[in-house]
Amino acid sequence: MSTERLHLWSWERSFQEWAGPRFERIFVALHPFAQVPGLKLNAGGYLDLKRVPQTHPAFAMARNGETGPDGIASNHDSVMKKFAKPRTWAWVVQAAGLKDTAHLARAIDSVLNRAKDEFMDKQAAQKLARLLAAHDMMLPVEDYLSPLIEPAIGRLYRQLGVETVEIGNQMDVAAAHVGIDDFLNVELALIEMDVPARAAYTHDDAMQLLTISDWNAHYTLVCLSRDAAAKLDPSKELEGFWATPKTSADWPYAEILARRRPPASRPKPGRGKPGQHKSAGQRRGDGGGQRSHPDRSGQRSKTGRPRRER
Repeated sequence: MSTERLHLWSWERSFQEWAGPRFERIFVALHPFAQVPGLKLNAGGYLDLKRVPQTHPAFAMARNGETGPDGIASNHDSVMKKFAKPRTWAWVVQAAGLKDTAHLARAIDSVLNRAKDEFMDKQAAQKLARLLAAHDMMLPVEDYLSPLIEPAIGRLYRQLGVETVEIGNQMDVAAAHVGIDDFLNVELALIEMDVPARAAYTHDDAMQLLTISDWNAHYTLVCLSRDAAAKLDPSKELEGFWATPKTSADWPYAEILARRRPPASRPKPGRGKPGQHKSAGQRRGDGGGQRSHPDRSGQRSKTGRPRRER
């Protein structure tokens, strides 16, 4: 696993271009929204495990964790993995009155104040914020594999006959090997295991299956080799969609960007020679317009939410 492979969000490349010929198909697995009935959220949008009612099923487990100054309990994700009720993007789209999955992704960016002003959708953000508050619902996990889909990923690996995989972080500075039983264990999230790594990526030794998330991403790419693609169908285990050759990290904004992209210039009949036509940008001397990317500046976070470092 190379550092270059881990830095995948390039606005100029599609996911398939990034993955290269090693992987034949890529499934974009959406991280679920989550709520734990009977538990409230703190100001940061995480489960408030300091105030769990003694009668709640999560009480004993919550007592085993320690809440740090950032308001996040040390066993937050394990409690979520065991007790949370996942909410699909499809459910949230309908409940919030949004158009589709891409619209919801833009609403998340707007709620977190991440999008540039020209891409902000305040109305969608308000709809989503009201729904989250009404149901004490958490936004999907970002930056690493959601604990709520760890069991599904484990089942995919097991269908390939894999029992041990490597997990690591985006910076490729720490890695560890864990068993598939750890994915399936509802008592412990991978990020809270006593290993010097976090599951931003996972893969088996033969690289039949690679999962990878990245900073600010509320989804994980499930990349399948040709052999794995013939055996597995992630869409039966996970909510999401299959990437096309053009799908990239700006998929929530693809339709908007396509409408804004000017049509290709065509040389007028009888002027110039074939191959000598210049674009408007070249005529201006500015090399053509740069794309206006919806997603900020590439910094690691502008959420205002605590960043969990492992």
